[in-house]
Amino acid sequence: MYFPGFAPLTGGNGTVEFHNAGLSAKLDAGQVGGLRLRTARVVIDDLKEPTLDIDATGSGDVAKALAVLQGSPLGPTLGAQFMALSGQGPADFSLRLHLPTQDPDSRDYLVRTRLHSVS
Repeated sequence: MYFPGFAPLTGGNGTVEFHNAGLSAKLDAGQVGGLRLRTARVVIDDLKEPTLDIDATGSGDVAKALAVLQGSPLGPTLGAQFMALSGQGPADFSLRLHLPTQDPDSRDYLVRTRLHSVS
């Protein structure tokens, strides 16, 4: 698991480079919550006090995407209306997460979705 509360990465394929006290990873395959990752970049500058910066794109069913987000720490942050959403059908996703472990108030999220004939 890369961060408490978020669905784990499975079937990841890519490279990891360690730099002094941190690391960077580039993934070109994997799944999170049944969603297919196309690309992902993860940077952790300092493993002793980690801040995860994640930039990823993927695709899958919007119902699975909603389940991943609603079941994560991001869901309640997006509010009651978001938590009540449901749907199904294909979609493409991109997201950026800035997840400091020491200062939860400075977490930052950007999620974009392109829907393809969903209900």
